[in-house]
Amino acid sequence: MTELTEKEKALEINEVEKCDSSNLGSWNKSFKVKLRGDIYGIFKPKDGEMDYLRPAITGGTYYQRERAGYLVDKFLGFELIPITVIREIDGKIGSLQNIIPNAKTAMKHKKEELEKFHQKFISLFALDYIIYNSDRNWYNILIKEGKLYAIDNSLSFGHDNFRIDYINYISPEISEIYVIMKKMNRFLKSQEEREELHKLLQDLLKTGEIDACFARIEYLTDFISRNKRLPVIKENTLWHILSGRHSKKNRKIMPFWP
Repeated sequence: MTELTEKEKALEINEVEKCDSSNLGSWNKSFKVKLRGDIYGIFKPKDGEMDYLRPAITGGTYYQRERAGYLVDKFLGFELIPITVIREIDGKIGSLQNIIPNAKTAMKHKKEELEKFHQKFISLFALDYIIYNSDRNWYNILIKEGKLYAIDNSLSFGHDNFRIDYINYISPEISEIYVIMKKMNRFLKSQEEREELHKLLQDLLKTGEIDACFARIEYLTDFISRNKRLPVIKENTLWHILSGRHSKKNRKIMPFWP
């Protein structure tokens, strides 16, 4: 699993042909980059990160969390986060994420269109909980040709409010739930993959953040196995796992450390 794919290698080492000077970000700086081989990516430099966006996440670590999110997604086999690597461009360290050409944000899709993706939102929910994403708004979801892509994962792995804006679009379809449970089970049963991912994350996250991430994978897998459903209730509610109660809020509910 540690062996880089050709696309990962290209993002890491291909020569930069052009780096757009126009900042694409709102809070944090990001730039469109063209690499040799007609490869495009979004570069987010460490020195362009704004501090204090989340109490539990320190500025200067966002780019590492982008990479960490991609690695977790890759090892679990969800295939939601575009290839993301860490590299230097123009003397600055940061994350570089492969651009999905012609993809549109979920914000630009109508409700009727989004409802067609209700099963795919199950996988996104699992991923967002596992990486404890505090910023999964509609602008951070891309859609292209029937596939969802999760971008902007920098505000993840901290113990801030767990945020997902798509909760009403999650399907109770049991077959899709079992698909993601099997993927998580496969990962948990592979000691080699667990150790490999843990080692890779050590260069990116705090020890407690890594341990909590692994605990969430185990907890979500066990929850689905025991309850035959996701911890999601209708009418914009999530199951309050810690207390066993329902809550009308969609944040601060799923436990950071089960």
